[in-house]
Amino acid sequence: MKAIFLALGLLVAATGCAASAQSHSDSNRAAFQQTRDGAKTQALAALSNDHRTKVDALVSKAKSGGFTDAQAAAQAIDGILSPQESQAVSAARADMMQKIRAARQSSGDQAGPPRRRAGGAVPNDPGYFLLSLELDREQMRSLRNASDARP
Repeated sequence: MKAIFLALGLLVAATGCAASAQSHSDSNRAAFQQTRDGAKTQALAALSNDHRTKVDALVSKAKSGGFTDAQAAAQAIDGILSPQESQAVSAARADMMQKIRAARQSSGDQAGPPRRRAGGAVPNDPGYFLLSLELDREQMRSLRNASDARP
């Protein structure tokens, strides 16, 4: 009988911990998305109207399969940006990354450094950052995989 109560107690404790971890994970995810949305607003606000229109056209081209890899799309975007815009977009990325690191440390997240893709570190490039903000996860993954598959 004691074994049954012990087993039930462990089950209840494990379920409570899992629910708590899920709640913690959901709040982290929401905070990350809010930080990312803020960086997107900041980065796009730094672009002139003309450049914003051109970047939007390149993002649409990437969404429709007009680019074969992320690097080519990012380079096309980089070619449009002025030096000041590139600097402002890089600053938005740096601010976002700093906020994410601070949030992870304050929450006690011991997950280690951010995940890296198979081809290495995520490029610290204004065009790549804008592209990653505008595409959904699957679209960006598809472009990255195409980049990684190139010889």
